[in-house]
Amino acid sequence: MMHLCRNLLRHRRLPILIIAGLLASLLPASGWEGNWPPETDIPVDPAVVSGQLENGLRYAILRNTEPR
Repeated sequence: MMHLCRNLLRHRRLPILIIAGLLASLLPASGWEGNWPPETDIPVDPAVVSGQLENGLRYAILRNTEPR
């Protein structure tokens, strides 16, 4: 037990870093709120199928024949 207390005293920042990491994990993540599909000068391949699911998930699918 004394060994554990000595180690904690040597590493005073460790509990602070652990608590800060736990608190940071509770913050909501901000997502990308851009246009879908993104506005660009690059032409989109007509074979790309895109859409949005009922739950809000957006997708773009392109058939890939490689590797075989």
